[in-house]
Amino acid sequence: MKIFDKHLLVSDFDGTLIDSSQRISKANLDAIKYFTENGGLFCGATGRTPYNIGPYMEGLPLNCPWILFNGASLHDFRDNTVKKLVPVKRHPLKEIVEKLIAVFPSICVQLYTKDKFYLVNPNGREDKEIKIEKQVFYYGDMNNIDEPWIKIILHEENYVLKKAFELINNEDKNKNYRTFFSVDTYLEITHLNVSKGSMLDTLRKVLGERISKVIAIGDYLNDIEMIKNADIKAAPRNAHPEIKSIADFITVDNDHNAIADLINILHTI
Repeated sequence: MKIFDKHLLVSDFDGTLIDSSQRISKANLDAIKYFTENGGLFCGATGRTPYNIGPYMEGLPLNCPWILFNGASLHDFRDNTVKKLVPVKRHPLKEIVEKLIAVFPSICVQLYTKDKFYLVNPNGREDKEIKIEKQVFYYGDMNNIDEPWIKIILHEENYVLKKAFELINNEDKNKNYRTFFSVDTYLEITHLNVSKGSMLDTLRKVLGERISKVIAIGDYLNDIEMIKNADIKAAPRNAHPEIKSIADFITVDNDHNAIADLINILHTI
C-alpha cells in the first residue's frame, strides 16, 4: 500500500500549477512525480485546449485523463483520445455573438473547435497572450466553421465584458449557455452544463474504484464547482477571495510552488 493510493489530485493550470512566467517549476514537477510514484493520480483542469497546453506536457506524469476547455472535454494525453466532449448549441449562439460584435466592436471573439482556434471578429482587440504563447490560430467566419463549437472566449477590458455578460444573459432566452469569467479580461461561453466540476464528476465515474479521495486546487471563479466537488479543497495564496473562503487549505502562491506545498500538506492529513 502506497501513501497516495486511490488519491486523485486535480489542479488548475494558470495561476496555480504554472507561475507568473508561464512555467511549471522544478519543485512542482518533482512533487507531482513523487505523488504519482507513490500511488496518486494527477489531473490538470484548465480552460486551455489540447493544442495550447501541449508545450507544457513534457516531463509531467500522465496517468489520468485531463479536464480541458474549462470542463467541455475530458482528454487522455496518453493515447490522445477524447473521453467526453460537450459542444455548445450553434444557434442562437451565432446570433448572440453577431449582436455582441455589433454592440461592442472591439471585443476579440475566439471560437474553439476540438482541433482549431479561430478569431471571428477581424476588428477585435489584439490578444497579446496568443503571440506570447505562439498559438496557431485562423481567421474565420462563423457561417463557415462546420466543426462542433466547443466554446467561445471574449477578450476585452473587464468593464466592457461586464456589459457583454448582461447582453448574453438577456439574449439567451432559453438558457442554453453558461457564461463566466476565467480571468478579469476573459469571458467564456460554454454549454449550460459544462464546468470543471461537472467534468470532475465524469472523471470520478471513469476512474471508478481506482480513487476514493479527490483533492482539488484552483485560483479563480471558474474553479468553484471543481473545488466544491472535491473531498479536500485547496487554493493558492494568490487565489480569488471567494475561492479561499471555501478552501480547507491555503498553500503558498503560484510563484512559490503551490502544488509542491499542497503535496507536503497531504502528508499531514
